[in-house]
Amino acid sequence: MDFFTNPDILLGDKLLEILYIVMGLVLIYTGVRNLTDKTNPHRYGSAFFWTVLG
Repeated sequence: MDFFTNPDILLGDKLLEILYIVMGLVLIYTGVRNLTDKTNPHRYGSAFFWTVLG
């Protein structure tokens, strides 16, 4: 949490880090959704890919 409260780090860098965190959460969510999709014949590989990417 020191990263976000440090005054030496620019606001743009902090916002970019937040964007990366949100993107990672979206990718993990996509992996979980792929894992629970019973109609997808390749759901395990897809879920692994998206979760590792996140």
